Amino acid sequence: MPNNFRQVILVHPNIDRLATPIPTLLTRFNNYGEMLQFETVDQTNKLVLVLGIKDSSFNSIDEKLYPAIRILRFSSKKSFPIIFSFKLILHIKTQLLIGEKCTVIAGDLRAAVLPMIASKIFFKKKVRTQISFHGTPSNIYNQKVLKKFIVGLIIRLAVRFADSIRVVSRHLEIEVLSKFNNSKDKTFVAPIPILENAFEQTKIQKVHKSVVVLGRLHPERGILELLNFLEKPLKASPDIHLTIAGDGPLMPKVKKWALSLGLKNQVSILGNLQTREAIQLLSQSHILVSNALHEGFGMAIREAALQGCLIVARRNPGTQTLAETFGNCVSLYESENEFVLVLQNALRRKANTDNLSELERIQGKIDIASKEKLISSWLNDR
Repeated sequence: MPNNFRQVILVHPNIDRLATPIPTLLTRFNNYGEMLQFETVDQTNKLVLVLGIKDSSFNSIDEKLYPAIRILRFSSKKSFPIIFSFKLILHIKTQLLIGEKCTVIAGDLRAAVLPMIASKIFFKKKVRTQISFHGTPSNIYNQKVLKKFIVGLIIRLAVRFADSIRVVSRHLEIEVLSKFNNSKDKTFVAPIPILENAFEQTKIQKVHKSVVVLGRLHPERGILELLNFLEKPLKASPDIHLTIAGDGPLMPKVKKWALSLGLKNQVSILGNLQTREAIQLLSQSHILVSNALHEGFGMAIREAALQGCLIVARRNPGTQTLAETFGNCVSLYESENEFVLVLQNALRRKANTDNLSELERIQGKIDIASKEKLISSWLNDR
């Protein structure tokens, strides 16, 4: 246990813009809060969430379901980083006692960076700061010139003022270290742990040749290209059923594609799912397909593997790591022709339900190590 009490504050001015449903995020944060309380032997030491939430659906959230976190909702309107910074500084100034310290975590690498930097400048050594890379920083180079410059500048400032940098996989650590010279001594790997309660009471009943696309319908996920890849197998095999679960800016185009395909009995579009609904879908699905151009340490792929799915994914450093971690349930491709061949091979195979105990052991070991690193990074000065 650390010598001094340390409050941990996660700042996220735009949390309701994330693809992950808010209840799922709060469950994950509550899990972190429980770890914090256990490590400090203090049930009053809750993880503090400083959030900007414009979505009115948050009003229906029962905060009693998340006893290990304390939620501060600074604004229900447009959340300006400068206003957020002042409010965060005021909170730290009024809540911390003399001699106490805190750790401020930037929940994203854009809107949360200014409040994090402001707290570091104002309180100096009293505050430790942390940022996270869940995906490749190279994504900024796909932006328009002005936006690329601004986002790149924000990320470089974030790295400069962060006392620790959490990345979710080894290949991201290598990339971050190569891009930011001053990050070497403060970067560590800690994947997002799988939520244990997401797998409770799940009964695996596979439907053969059921294929699922799960996640945000966004250009960086390669969704439209993936749908084009799927056309030939769907038309060639009437017994394949495709389910698309997710939401995002490409939803209108996804619906248009499904309509133009003319195979309404073979394609279902479900929209966004809560965690338990997504796990239930995976427990019934034979194959998960992913065409993401970049992958950190894919949560959906890991969840699918733990539900006995076979995974067909585009080869990139992230999916390569997942294939090495989870074995032959993950098959990779690099082109449309290769995708069709890999998918056809997966369709001939039995779902990977005989190896679940070993996959659970592997994921459990990853989760324990990740949680230990996270808590240590929050509570210790080094």
